[in-house]
Amino acid sequence: MIKATIQNSPYCTEITFPCTETELSKKLGELGMNPEHLAPMATVIEIEPSELSVLEDCDVSLDALNYLGKRLDGLDKLEMKQFLAALSCDEAEIGYGLKKIINLTDNLARYTLIEDTDDLERVGLIHMLNVRGGLSESEYTNSEWLIAEGMKLLESGNGINTEYGKLFINEDIPFEEIFNGTTFPPYINDPDAFVMIEIGYPCKAG
Repeated sequence: MIKATIQNSPYCTEITFPCTETELSKKLGELGMNPEHLAPMATVIEIEPSELSVLEDCDVSLDALNYLGKRLDGLDKLEMKQFLAALSCDEAEIGYGLKKIINLTDNLARYTLIEDTDDLERVGLIHMLNVRGGLSESEYTNSEWLIAEGMKLLESGNGINTEYGKLFINEDIPFEEIFNGTTFPPYINDPDAFVMIEIGYPCKAG
């Protein structure tokens, strides 16, 4: 869930994303904007979670922010921590654009997050599940292999300390652009929805 204070000068309102089209239309009215306007743009004044503060003082597409809210609602607890850890880590080079932040939700396999480094078998299990997306029964129960993979990861020296644990960037997994900035990929809870937009990210000067 995303909570944001949005401004379309001189109007200002608070919006919780994701929200329904009806709710968004109502908020656009509070901002003095035409609810029928395609790809409405407005300025983010404040936003939570704080890792999204890179969007503050920037004009963003409210449709795109709503889509991001839907994507975040679909993450489990570990995936959400992965997302926030990668977003807060300069080395992950996610950048400041809403487009890349949205794409991060589809690229979590590139970022392994380890909260507890004491259990090598669990470290190996979390890492291999993350990069492969799943394991066979024989792999899942192969303690020796999982411990070896966990040790290999920790001894790589590539762990980056974050508020959420150690973050490892899996360089062999490319960051893919699923969202191209103009067409939202179909969302699992709304499979028939395709929205065409143009997104800009102009930050206000000063």
